Amino acid sequence: MDGTPNHKVVAKRVLDGAVYSTLSDSHGDFEFDTLPVGSYEVTANTMEGLWAGKARTVEVSSAKCSQTTFMLETDGSISGHIGSPDGKPFTVHPWVQIVSVDDERYMSAYVDADGYFEARGVEPGRYLVGLGIRAGTGYFSDVPSPIYYPGVRTQEQAAIIQLRPAEKRTHVDFQLPIEDVLKPLGQATSKH
Repeated sequence: MDGTPNHKVVAKRVLDGAVYSTLSDSHGDFEFDTLPVGSYEVTANTMEGLWAGKARTVEVSSAKCSQTTFMLETDGSISGHIGSPDGKPFTVHPWVQIVSVDDERYMSAYVDADGYFEARGVEPGRYLVGLGIRAGTGYFSDVPSPIYYPGVRTQEQAAIIQLRPAEKRTHVDFQLPIEDVLKPLGQATSKH
């Protein structure tokens, strides 16, 4: 299972729906001690948000043992909408910053003309989201006045997003203030 420890794996017998489960070890390997002879659907999709592909059908007989492998997607995403001060589409396209509270990790996500953004491949952890919240880290990182999710001015007022493995956090929405923080950055043309 790609090195994911203590992850539940389930085998469901096709004949009668009987369910057996086990946990992966510290290396992500798993083994069912005893499964009665039969056909099983085996899956590692046992935690909300994780994706391990389709359930595998495995035949268990008294003469041989079967083996299967899963690759878990453990990185998540953060997406949402930023409202423009005037309610119109953005002509200056900001980049939302996703900044770890616990270490130096950060990433940016493009905001389209309608205000939507999505950051993919976000590792589990605690994050702040906003505009200009980490100065000097790229395009639109130096806005005159930072704005944090859920639309506040200071880090102390900001909501921290706790992202679990493979969680897809949506509706991280906030409104830019009437005093347009993007105005001093100049106008760009929207291509859509």
